[in-house]
Amino acid sequence: MKGLLLKDFYTTKANILAAFLSCIVMAIGLSIVISPSVVIILVAIPLSMIVSSTIISDKKNKWTQFAITLPVTKKQIISSKYIAYLFWIVLGILVGSFVCYIILKVTNSTDEYINIFMVFSIIISL
Repeated sequence: MKGLLLKDFYTTKANILAAFLSCIVMAIGLSIVISPSVVIILVAIPLSMIVSSTIISDKKNKWTQFAITLPVTKKQIISSKYIAYLFWIVLGILVGSFVCYIILKVTNSTDEYINIFMVFSIIISL
């Protein structure tokens, strides 16, 4: 299972930094216009979509045909995708919340919609 998760991480390693930085830049720009809480959604959703890139890469490289020959079950292969998906969702929400907190502290303001945006980002990410 650990090897499957590492494979997915190595597959996304090249794209994660670019996706993460573009999400943060867009979120900070939109937080000025709309609300700082929008950062949570704009970081959580793209990070949760990273797992789909591993699935596409697996199909392109015919990983499933190779994985069947390994000493792992199909259940473990699928479970690793779900674990990776949940990891990226949680990471996106935590990073988005942290950036939102920093923006609120820098601007010395409060945002009464932060809980709504947090729940909304969880629902959309799932």
